[in-house]
Amino acid sequence: MRETSTVLDSASLPSLPYVSHDILLEVNTEEADINVLAPKLGRDPALAARIVSTANSAFFMSQGDVRSLDEAIMRLGMNRLRVLATSILLRNQFDSSRCPGFQAARYWLHAIATANASGRLARASGLDPAPAQLGGLLHSIGVLLLAHSFPTEMTAVFSARRRDAHSSMAALIREHLEVDHHEAGAMLLREWELPVTLCAVVEGMGSPAAHDDPGLLGLVRCAADWAAADFEEIPAALLNRGLSGATLDTVARACLMEQEETTAMARLLAAD
Repeated sequence: MRETSTVLDSASLPSLPYVSHDILLEVNTEEADINVLAPKLGRDPALAARIVSTANSAFFMSQGDVRSLDEAIMRLGMNRLRVLATSILLRNQFDSSRCPGFQAARYWLHAIATANASGRLARASGLDPAPAQLGGLLHSIGVLLLAHSFPTEMTAVFSARRRDAHSSMAALIREHLEVDHHEAGAMLLREWELPVTLCAVVEGMGSPAAHDDPGLLGLVRCAADWAAADFEEIPAALLNRGLSGATLDTVARACLMEQEETTAMARLLAAD
């Protein structure tokens, strides 16, 4: 792995408060229990308030006001809650406002769409969807980190990418910072003491062989590519994972049905 200390070191990385770390791990377990989760979420009043306000937003509101965290969790459901709570916790650790080239709504839209697709693909494969969903949500967290830490350099990267949409994001970032977003993201997650398997997914996303990986990395890589293509053409690597075309068509339809909701959530996250 490329040495990252030339631009990043542990002292310069955003810290993850203990309460946030505890919530992050708890909410992203498949066996998450509302009776355990609600009190933990309540330890972060700002997070709890945002979850309740989101449940009361025009998009999610259906039958009257939600007035408690328990009600909000029930209305949103665990899959939405997992993505929303994790996204809010992550967003709160970064300030990308000094990087005008960073498009927050676009970033969160792709991250959430990838998370949703990863979770559905894992479930269809008989795997635990929780780590897949988290891997999908965090797969490009290095972009968020670098926009926070190096806004000037990343603005130049985004400008170059707009001029040539086919250019490699990783190559452009390395050109300016001697590290790419995959390496930087993995370094951050290791600093935050998140699971080793998750760090490996984030770091491996840029590998040419990632699509063919039979494990979680390959699943998330395929989900990210599929989400970027608006779930139109099924990636060949997904068919090679033993999933039938009919199953993948079902996953694609479900993801497309979620697009309006995903867009609304991304805008909420980008608004602050």
